[in-house]
Amino acid sequence: FHHVDGGWYYREWAPSADQLYLEGEFNDWNKTSHPLTKVDNENWEIYLPGDDALWHGCKVKTVVDYKGTRTEHFPLYVKRAVQNNPVAPTLFWANLAGTVFFVAIMFISGNAFQAMKCSFMHWVLLVFKAMLVGSSWACVYYAIRELPISIAAPVRASAPLWVFIGSLFFYHEIPNLMQAIAMILIFAGYLVFALSGKLENIDFKRHKGVHALIVATLLGAASALYDKYLLNSIKIPPHTVQFYFAVNLVPVLGMYWLGWKIFQKSNTQLKFHWHWSVPAAGILLILADFCYFYAVSMPDIHISIVSLLRRSNCVVSFALGAFIFREKHLFKKFIAMLLILLGVALLALNK
Repeated sequence: FHHVDGGWYYREWAPSADQLYLEGEFNDWNKTSHPLTKVDNENWEIYLPGDDALWHGCKVKTVVDYKGTRTEHFPLYVKRAVQNNPVAPTLFWANLAGTVFFVAIMFISGNAFQAMKCSFMHWVLLVFKAMLVGSSWACVYYAIRELPISIAAPVRASAPLWVFIGSLFFYHEIPNLMQAIAMILIFAGYLVFALSGKLENIDFKRHKGVHALIVATLLGAASALYDKYLLNSIKIPPHTVQFYFAVNLVPVLGMYWLGWKIFQKSNTQLKFHWHWSVPAAGILLILADFCYFYAVSMPDIHISIVSLLRRSNCVVSFALGAFIFREKHLFKKFIAMLLILLGVALLALNK
């Protein structure tokens, strides 16, 4: 949704659809009174005249006609922190809130000065870590805004597969039979998720959100392998890694925001709306990273196992997509979730 002087534009990516309509509180939930116009082979658009045609919190749905069937979907901008929000400032403010929270806790606990002890070379390595993660997050938040969360989060969870492959080459973490079976189960789960995406008119080959998600996943896998190098190979203390990673990430995301403002056309920019979920996302990420960095710093840890267990958080995302955002085609996603969880359980039980 884009607000312009005198009205609103709503644009949707749906190359396979025969017709789209916009319904909601603004038109008393009339399913066909506001048809979208196809502007090219992939994109649809409608203009709603009047600054008050839509309002903050206005409930809407997209009606999709496809091969003789009609379904209703929430628009792709449904996830709370990035709902109706541009990605760049959302990332920046969420990370800043998390960083302020973490630094405050470090000072209150008396560990700040110990965490700040760092050589210049280690600091450079941690700057690179921040750049790697900042790029990955930018792609992730874009993908979450463009895809149903019950699709985006589990595909994102495939990062452990690439971590697993990288760990074979860089750290010689050789899998046993149970690990191999577990990876096959997880593969099968991701395949089912891809098929369920087709049911929502999501083409995994052409959707820009999917492309961003693939890039984010590969960058995330590279980051996990890099984490083991920082914490286990050259043994930088975990609180030092997290301190400088969080602090360095603030200017990295600030530069990303600046670049977004420069290159984005002013008449198409979404306006940032503050919401409690923005700082909450940053604080939750900081808390999760605290546990993760400690785990990776443990001796003889397998980064492939830690990464896979970490990404099993897709269970939470599935529940959110099902019960809060009311996304569609949940049965196949549930089957995929069971396959993924079974694979995670085998890895957890593996000796």
